[in-house]
Amino acid sequence: MNHYALLPLMLALLATIGCNTYDGPPLDQVTGTVTSKGKPLVGATLEFYPEVGGAQSYGKTNENGEFTLRYSTGEFGAVAGRHRVAVIGGHTSGQGASAKLDKDGVEVVADPDAAPKRGEKPRTGIEVKVNSGEPTHVEIEL
Repeated sequence: MNHYALLPLMLALLATIGCNTYDGPPLDQVTGTVTSKGKPLVGATLEFYPEVGGAQSYGKTNENGEFTLRYSTGEFGAVAGRHRVAVIGGHTSGQGASAKLDKDGVEVVADPDAAPKRGEKPRTGIEVKVNSGEPTHVEIEL
């Protein structure tokens, strides 16, 4: 077999391996549950903003109000330390789409300062500590 025939395969393999390397800050696993008046909050977006260093992490609640965070690069987790948290949208389990809407048509589930429009940093609201070197589980009650 011609050794030159393997060259394209080897180059493709090296390129694939090199493209899958994460080169950001250390991340720690973060999972949790969001409830409103004791019921799971379904379809809510969570944005975790670290107070010092790193980019935001985000997640979305499932039908049980559970979420798993991903860092801004798509990797699972968040940087360790204190975070300010925004909970955006969602509805309580069994409520469906008949939720209260604000003037912009965005569903209201908490204090407007605690749930800003997408992309805005929260001014006040929920604070969470992400543990360093171990998983963090967060329970948020709105």
